Amino acid sequence: MQPKLNIIQTPFKNQNQHFVPQYYFKLFVGESKSICMLNKKDGNIIENVQIKKQSSQNLFYGDHNDEKEITKYDMKYSSNLKSILNLKDLNKITDEQLNILLENIAFQNKRTLAERILDEPKMDYYKEFNEMQKKHIINQSDDNIPKEINDVINDIILKALDDYSNPQKWQFYNLLNIDKEKEIISDLKTKFIINKTNLSFVFSDNPVNYTNIAFKDYKCSKINDNSAGLIILYPLSNKLMCLLYDSEVYEIENISSCIIEVEDEKDICSINKLQLHNAINSLYFSNINEKDVIKKMWDEESTNFSIEKSEIIEAQEITLDGVLTGKTNSVLSIPEPKYFPELSFLKIIERIDGYNCIIRSKFITIGSYSYDDSKRIEIKIDKKLV
Repeated sequence: MQPKLNIIQTPFKNQNQHFVPQYYFKLFVGESKSICMLNKKDGNIIENVQIKKQSSQNLFYGDHNDEKEITKYDMKYSSNLKSILNLKDLNKITDEQLNILLENIAFQNKRTLAERILDEPKMDYYKEFNEMQKKHIINQSDDNIPKEINDVINDIILKALDDYSNPQKWQFYNLLNIDKEKEIISDLKTKFIINKTNLSFVFSDNPVNYTNIAFKDYKCSKINDNSAGLIILYPLSNKLMCLLYDSEVYEIENISSCIIEVEDEKDICSINKLQLHNAINSLYFSNINEKDVIKKMWDEESTNFSIEKSEIIEAQEITLDGVLTGKTNSVLSIPEPKYFPELSFLKIIERIDGYNCIIRSKFITIGSYSYDDSKRIEIKIDKKLV
């Protein structure tokens, strides 16, 4: 009689896949395997949560091969961030280091659960449309093609339609084409905020934060990648943060240096509150002695958290000078932020009243403009930049 074998199933490799990578956590905690966490939903603070279980989901990107592709990027970004943090003078940062950091910021922004949630209505819209196409494909056949070949062709088309409305595959595709996303924000000026206060920078499960102080009171899209007045904040450690900003709208003293030394705790608190507002589930911090400050921050802001979701709407098409074309388009409407940080070191150069469409000059070239009595700008568009 043959002995009965007990078959042990090997777990799938890299099932737990991070949308905020573990190397990023270590920028704040060193070699520690744990960090402190605030639960955004209820404000509870938990000490020493395991990093390997944070900001991750089973098979978030896909199978083992997909995870391997993401890891290649993480290795490059991790090495680059370490080299930047090791610089004794950040003014000596190289163009290559800055270029990789910019790509890193674009990549991190596109890889999160927050980004996937944002795109859900668009994926549902595609899925509904594709279901109609699939019914048409299934019900038709070409008599001039053998059935076996026709079935293979139909299977390929059906799979392509399924992939087209699959948020996981869309996100993965965007990550593998990150050069395009990096180029969109490449005109923003780069500075490094050195935190000289007793407080630490925090970060969330959505650590790349977009804001727009100059146009916060305007009824317009403020945090698109091409928005005029765009500001991007990305913590690099407890005491260092990367700031990208539209230098045509804001100015910072000591323009020759890439360093901003901040000694006012109000600035740090304001930046940390932005992380809290943009978090999906969790806010992270390394120093448990700051838990009372973190909890107070949550108490102050929790009633103002946005509950709005993105949605597909029918929007009227409008030209850059505010003229309706008569056409309507289905577009993804992204909720506008409810919280805007107050940054004492950032001064607004220009605020344009009545501007119907705020877009950075990288994306449009304005030939001439003038103000009428209602202070509405009339714009002559010479050229659109792709």
